[in-house]
Amino acid sequence: MVSYSGCGRPGDDGAEWAERTWRDLSLRERVAQTIIAEVAVPAAWPDSAVDARNRQAIAERVGGVIPRGGNVAELARTLGALPRQGQGQIRLLVVAPPEAGTEAPTIRIEALSPADLRRSGRDAAHTARAEGVHLIWVPNTAGITSYLQGLVGGEVLAAVSAIPAREPGALNGRVPVLLSDRVWLETAELPLLRAGVEAGVGAILLPPVAIPALSGDTLPLPFSPAVASGLLRRDLNFEGLALADLSRAGALVGAYGETDAAVRSLAAGVDLLVGVAEPTAVIDAVVAAVEEGRLQRARVNQASLRVLRTKGRLQLHRDEARSRGSRRLWGRSAGGEHPTQELRTISAQEESAAHLAPMLQHVPAAEAGMSEAALRRVDGVIRGAVEEGLFPGAALAVGRRGRLVRLQGYGHLSREPDAAPVEATTLYDLASLTKVVGTTAAAMALIDDGRLELDAPVQRYIPEWLSTSGNGPQIDITRQRVTVRHLLTHMAGLPAGLAIHARAESPADAMRRVIRAPLTLDPGAVSLYSDLSMILLAEVVSRAAGEPLDRLLARRVFRPMGMASTMYLPPLALHPRIAPSAQTAPDEFLLQGIVHDGTAFRLGGVSGHAGIFSNARDLAAYAQTLLNGGAYGPSAVFSPATVTAFRTRQPGASERALGWDTPAPESSAGSYFSAQSFGHTGFTGTSLWIDPEKELFVVLLTNRTYDRTSLQRMLVLRQRVHEGIARAIVDAPVRRRPGAVDIITPPRAR
Repeated sequence: MVSYSGCGRPGDDGAEWAERTWRDLSLRERVAQTIIAEVAVPAAWPDSAVDARNRQAIAERVGGVIPRGGNVAELARTLGALPRQGQGQIRLLVVAPPEAGTEAPTIRIEALSPADLRRSGRDAAHTARAEGVHLIWVPNTAGITSYLQGLVGGEVLAAVSAIPAREPGALNGRVPVLLSDRVWLETAELPLLRAGVEAGVGAILLPPVAIPALSGDTLPLPFSPAVASGLLRRDLNFEGLALADLSRAGALVGAYGETDAAVRSLAAGVDLLVGVAEPTAVIDAVVAAVEEGRLQRARVNQASLRVLRTKGRLQLHRDEARSRGSRRLWGRSAGGEHPTQELRTISAQEESAAHLAPMLQHVPAAEAGMSEAALRRVDGVIRGAVEEGLFPGAALAVGRRGRLVRLQGYGHLSREPDAAPVEATTLYDLASLTKVVGTTAAAMALIDDGRLELDAPVQRYIPEWLSTSGNGPQIDITRQRVTVRHLLTHMAGLPAGLAIHARAESPADAMRRVIRAPLTLDPGAVSLYSDLSMILLAEVVSRAAGEPLDRLLARRVFRPMGMASTMYLPPLALHPRIAPSAQTAPDEFLLQGIVHDGTAFRLGGVSGHAGIFSNARDLAAYAQTLLNGGAYGPSAVFSPATVTAFRTRQPGASERALGWDTPAPESSAGSYFSAQSFGHTGFTGTSLWIDPEKELFVVLLTNRTYDRTSLQRMLVLRQRVHEGIARAIVDAPVRRRPGAVDIITPPRAR
């Protein structure tokens, strides 16, 4: 029999605790253990009714929680504000939202050895536990077995889907029907599931589709005993948890209603109902079904005991949490602790809530010293730009003094008739914002870690940099003078770009062409904005770190800030949430989830100058981290000295800081951001500006390349938005920046 045993230790008391605890539970409490309740994050849902629903979910003693409207870090802050569980309570199983995923290297999996994959899985698992997360979602793709083994060894539950998501062949009136035949299932899809079970996955999600060749009927898989009990338990000998998605956005709840879907799923063999919005109603319905004989009590007993045994394997019953993350999750303080933190040791002083750096809280504009009426005029400017055809939609985040006063979307993802509306969680292709959100951040982290030096020559990290021919002996002495600082200030003497997309045959060939690119200017003489400088810097960073850029950023920068939606190469499952950056012709495909920049595409999608996708929520956390001097909550991501050095204008570099821009006379930041401001823009229509003097940041994300809007029109729009926001400040004087040049009529005064 195949079992999953990656959690717990031989001889521990988890199984004994589960049996003892289960015997003491009432029927209602056993039912509650099968529920993973949605818990809304106040930062996204700031009202008392939401808080009451959160409290009710905890009061019902549900089995676990999953965040809605925020990430896991924000969920922990929410739970910290709720009544604390006592000594006799059963700890919650914390489930990562599906969109958070893990850094499973599905795109580059064929290039990694089994040992590398296992190590990557262990890293992801340790980070999850440090964040207080117990169950994470993993795509069940070919070759992922070693990665799953690493996750299981890292003591988290890895959840996979029983069947990969595909387009339905028909509808049965309520849910999609997949018309695969049994031969296809046995040869192409079920082997993936068998491999996952053998690797030790702890949970399998039964998707809300019907597969007649698998179940013999047109019931959704979570309602089918032939699948939940027959396939999983009898055929695959799976001992973990069978899951059903009961979220409000899911197909089951939409087709059958939450309570009916819950009863039918449990009856078929499901153990855990994920994303329940109304746990009290579901518990009432399941208890009634048992008492009326429509659901066997033995089935509830089996499911609830299986959940408790899983918690025992995870050691959730121990009073002393096994990780710093879980200590933060269950601790309470006036500061509102949350679990996201770096995996390296931090001092006792840093663990004190009194020393946590400010985290963003959504508040009325007046609490941040700003005028709501003025901000509404900015809303009108952006909506007007959508109506005028500058872009299909936009997302905006505005924060001041650690408080978030705007986090919302405008318009739609595209001009398609059925396009979804833009939300704060909509992902955008950041284009050149990658330079500061990715490559520059990675350089800052490595400088703090002592693995990179600003004034070190490039050849220290890339020895072949000195040769332009690739043959070794032909050395260009001028290239010896190019330093890491030159790359950050665009003063390396490199050209603006090369025709790599049309000429390179592979990502490796593309990088070789960048490394051999000839200098067109004397190093240090003048600042010439160059994509090649940042592509080369990314290679420097990757070699200095000894790991790929995307993995370094995920581990060292994005996860400590809770930036779960910031990544290169977003998986297909996220594409519906991504604003397309282009449409090539009326009847051709949208460029959605694929990097817009041709050079970044040729480099494999992971590059120093473009390629990152993110949303307004995540970039707001990044901006606040820099305003905080490099810390966010308990996470010290950068040192204050490094943040100050990188945002400071460099001598002889025009308006360049290290990686960042500072305001030129005619700036996209307008005329009212101070001279201490720093920021950057992206070709697709994205921008980020931060003003330490005003303690203000503005994230503006658009897909202007979809409508092919000119850069000049975008410059005007950006100026209007930033000037309107800066002049919305009412508790301090707002003055024009000396030397600023207007190209638009300033917004009227309040």
